[in-house]
Amino acid sequence: MSKIDLNNLQRIVARGFGFDQAHHFILEVTKPLAAAAFLRGLEVTNAAESPRDRPHATAVGLSFRGLAALATKPEVLRTFRALAPAFAESAPLRAARRLGDSGTSAAAFWDPLFNLTRAHVLLSIYANSDEALDARVKELTGRAGDSLSGWDRPLRGRHLGSRGRRTEHFGFRDGVSQPVIKGIPRKAEAPRQPEFMELEAGEFLLGHVNEAGQNRWSRLGGGGDFFEDGSFCAFRQMRQDVAGFNSAVEALATEHGISKVLVRAKL
Repeated sequence: MSKIDLNNLQRIVARGFGFDQAHHFILEVTKPLAAAAFLRGLEVTNAAESPRDRPHATAVGLSFRGLAALATKPEVLRTFRALAPAFAESAPLRAARRLGDSGTSAAAFWDPLFNLTRAHVLLSIYANSDEALDARVKELTGRAGDSLSGWDRPLRGRHLGSRGRRTEHFGFRDGVSQPVIKGIPRKAEAPRQPEFMELEAGEFLLGHVNEAGQNRWSRLGGGGDFFEDGSFCAFRQMRQDVAGFNSAVEALATEHGISKVLVRAKL
């Protein structure tokens, strides 16, 4: 197993943050050199840090077209096309056949923020208060200047429930099915996961061995440094019909003569 450098890995990949709320910005590169300089100087929260050390945390992701807009080396882009074609093609072009996004959910009707030609950078800022979020956003927008556009349309996120008892919109406890990445230390209070949920780092991190004993990114030689400890993520905006879900649960409970709690548990 190759050693994982926690200082080279974004914390959001390893553990998440635990903050109560977040602002997610989908940004377009307007001035490539200035944007690249801003991103190089960005303090991204790494896996060796504790969220308690700062009043906020930061994570960043780049789309394939974002990498191209930042004048990334052609050999890096070619490698993504060869080894990660889904990432290179992008979600809007794959949505209908891979995600079932058709009809009113088709990519043509998505929020303009997710437009193929402008969704270059995903910048997420996490904190426990509006004041801490606003201060961090003000700092970053001042440093970024006009090198990136889209700061005026944050997508706001907020946890449901109190800390330690997180739930998602349908009322289920959140985060209980997270797999364990081998080589990343677990918090002492973290619940013990079954062995089958402890997976090789290469299932999540580029440059490491996966469950099949392979490292697909090892063939890159010296150029592999760009990919080392990188990962892929999906950022998806959805509308969830909570009222419809609750009505379905009640109907099933009535039909089968069982409690709504049992129906929810089976679901």
